[in-house]
Amino acid sequence: TVINLSSLNNSFNTSQKIDKPTNDELAFHSSSTNPSVAIEFYNELQSILQSRPPISKEKVNRLVEEALKASHHYKHVVYYVEAFIKHSQPEYKLSGLYVIDAIIRAFNT
Repeated sequence: TVINLSSLNNSFNTSQKIDKPTNDELAFHSSSTNPSVAIEFYNELQSILQSRPPISKEKVNRLVEEALKASHHYKHVVYYVEAFIKHSQPEYKLSGLYVIDAIIRAFNT
């Protein structure tokens, strides 16, 4: 059998398009509806995309601290992590799961 390498390379292309957030999702992030602590968490979460995976322990700890500060607005925190995992490139999805794990462990202690 012959394998077409060009089609194989295209299937593993890391620059593939990511689903864009819907208008409802963008409205959820509007600064007029979100408390500033939740927005700080969101900004810290988005900063994961500025570095290469895997996420560092220090970054996870900062995200947990921000999540603990925003614990009164837990719905926003949950939504942001969920949206991050849903819309990020495959190589960053594991970082989102690390964040979820760390937040759950911090809240259970």
